[in-house]
Amino acid sequence: MRTKERQVSHRSDRFEELFRKYRPIVEILHKKYYLRDYDLDDWLQEGRIVFNKCLKTYDKDKGTLKQDTQRCSFVLIVSL
Repeated sequence: MRTKERQVSHRSDRFEELFRKYRPIVEILHKKYYLRDYDLDDWLQEGRIVFNKCLKTYDKDKGTLKQDTQRCSFVLIVSL
């Protein structure tokens, strides 16, 4: 595997590792808010998109990732 491919693979693995910690929040929101034609897979896809946006804007000097995931949860609800 080439270096570039390894870097992409590592980032993808790291993202999934971080998202596993955020996933329970998405599952709770899925149970709390019913959206017709949105199953858990749809919620998880939207959750990954929103979580990725939050990671890109995360500033470690301004707060913790936990605070940002709470903000991400709100963004997820609003984006659906």
